[in-house]
Amino acid sequence: MALTNDDKTTMRTRYETWGVDKVREDLRQPARHVFVSQERNDFARDWVDDEVEKQGRREVRKDRLVKVLMVAAAIEFGVAIGLVVPI
Repeated sequence: MALTNDDKTTMRTRYETWGVDKVREDLRQPARHVFVSQERNDFARDWVDDEVEKQGRREVRKDRLVKVLMVAAAIEFGVAIGLVVPI
C-alpha cells in the first residue's frame, strides 16, 4: 500500500515532534522491518537525511554570519581607534 499525502504529513509532524535522534533510534530497533512497511522505513530514513542536511546548511550559514560580523567588528574597531589616536 502506497503512502498517501496525509500519511506523509502525519509522519512528518510526528518526526518533527520526536526529533532526529528519536527517529534514528526508532529506525535502529531490531526487527523493525517485520512490524513496519518498507515504504514507511524509507520515508523515515529520507526524513532523517533531509533534516541532517538542513542542519548542516544552517551551520554553514551561521559560520558565514560569524565571519562577516567579525570583519565588521574589526573595521569598526579600526575606525574607532583611528578617531581616538591623534596623528
